[in-house]
Amino acid sequence: MRKFWMKASLALAVSAGGAEAEQALVRLDVKTTPDKAWAAIGDFCGIKDWHPAVASCELKSDGKTQIRTLILKDGGKIEEQEANWNNLGRAYSSKVLESPLPVEKLSSTLKVLPIDKKKIQLLWTSSFKPVGPAAEAQKAVSDYYLSGLKSLRDRLESDGK
Repeated sequence: MRKFWMKASLALAVSAGGAEAEQALVRLDVKTTPDKAWAAIGDFCGIKDWHPAVASCELKSDGKTQIRTLILKDGGKIEEQEANWNNLGRAYSSKVLESPLPVEKLSSTLKVLPIDKKKIQLLWTSSFKPVGPAAEAQKAVSDYYLSGLKSLRDRLESDGK
């Protein structure tokens, strides 16, 4: 199953921008069940409850697609459109419409991968076109993902105690 999502992430990266596309991939093991992890991330606006950079989330829907507007604690704004939702596979993908990150055409997938009954891996992948130096863009995206996943891990592991 992990191989499938790695291949899917690579396909997403290639389709998002060809040879110019950069990628970010952050994974983190968490001592929790797949269902508890998905309950935390499986709400498109639930990110406000676990990502330390996000102050609030507003959700808009036209009945076919959802767009979330994240207001960051530093005053920035990220607007994302849901691109794919998979409750059974415990994953969702989105496309960033607006962001203070030094990127454009960012597409990402957040996924819960079961390891065993009491351990999972959170996987957050993306492809994007850097605006400015590629290394800076890659670091900015990876740092955003890592801070969110560490916060989510801490929350999930403390709920289990």
